[in-house]
Amino acid sequence: MKFRVFILIVSLSLPIYAEQLEVNIGAGLDLAAHAREGGELDWISPKSWVGIDGHVALSEHYQVLFVVEQEFAVSDSQLTSSSFAAGSHYLGIQANWGRLLLGQLDTVLKTLVDDAEMFADGPADFEALLSTYAHSDEVLAYQYETRRLTTEISVLQGPSEVSHAFAAGIGYQLGPIRLRVATEQELDDGNVDLYRSSIQFSPSLALVDLAGYVLYERQDTSFGGDEEALGASLSAAKGGYTLKLQYLRSDIQIYDQQQWTVGLARNLDTRWEVYGYLSHIESPQTGGEYQGVMGVRLNLL
Repeated sequence: MKFRVFILIVSLSLPIYAEQLEVNIGAGLDLAAHAREGGELDWISPKSWVGIDGHVALSEHYQVLFVVEQEFAVSDSQLTSSSFAAGSHYLGIQANWGRLLLGQLDTVLKTLVDDAEMFADGPADFEALLSTYAHSDEVLAYQYETRRLTTEISVLQGPSEVSHAFAAGIGYQLGPIRLRVATEQELDDGNVDLYRSSIQFSPSLALVDLAGYVLYERQDTSFGGDEEALGASLSAAKGGYTLKLQYLRSDIQIYDQQQWTVGLARNLDTRWEVYGYLSHIESPQTGGEYQGVMGVRLNLL
């Protein structure tokens, strides 16, 4: 839902002028039944949220940006205080030279994975098998985009109040192919460096809308050596139905963890979606386990 508000500002030294404030209000609900191999059925809400974002046009060339989001999730049929995550909240300035953002927001490493994974924020989430060191709560980020090129440079709050980490990423679009590379350096007080890259392809086909990704991550640590992860995902959409496939092999959390997931989603209209998927995760240490999820998503606003 979008609405526009015009505010008149009176100054003693300047003539009266009008500034434009644009506010977008959004909310979403996600509720699903979750079954684990050998376990009981429970209810989960992988990601439900409410938020406000918008901008104030200071002039023809400058805008002040703002975002405030509240996320919450249900796990094992329980909704507790720990279920409420802060979500993104930040202020920024946008001009022809790019965007400067300050607050809690996803770094380029996080958005790179979000683009590649088909089953985010649930039992089949890619990030459960990737590095736990990525992404800080407090970020100062500079972003610049053109039709083909995207860049981001960030300073992150480290694990202690006096430590900081650094993030940088670049992406390039060439026709149906997009290449992205990102890194975060000096995490965990300089003990961890992360590298991620992805290739996205979305060819134009007459029969289906196809999108695919290949994702790679390397974690270099001063105390454990180097670990790697490699994954791929593919979606094919036709007539409101979307078939989703993804696979990830990772040594980062546990050696030789492997996860594959297949799912189907149906868009009933612009607000309602029903979905289901089957996922299997295994490793030499923990063995294998199947999980199934069936749920519904609703965009309220």
